Amino acid sequence: MRKCGDNIDSPWLNADQAFEYLAMPSRKALYEAVRRGDIPAYRIGRRLRFHRLELDEFLKNHRLYEPHSFDFASVIS
Repeated sequence: MRKCGDNIDSPWLNADQAFEYLAMPSRKALYEAVRRGDIPAYRIGRRLRFHRLELDEFLKNHRLYEPHSFDFASVIS
């Protein structure tokens, strides 16, 4: 029987995969962010599942700079 997230193309991630995907400092930090409502998650039985597109949206909404607002030329010169 396949587990959720065994397929690399699956849009669903388990907690370990989400923690790695988001580069969280620990699984505890991931669980705390879920509890605060910062990171969207789905509970299926006792397990948490995360949708990859929602995690991408979370990352996009928490970036420090908009892509067009950072002047790379000033950093290089």
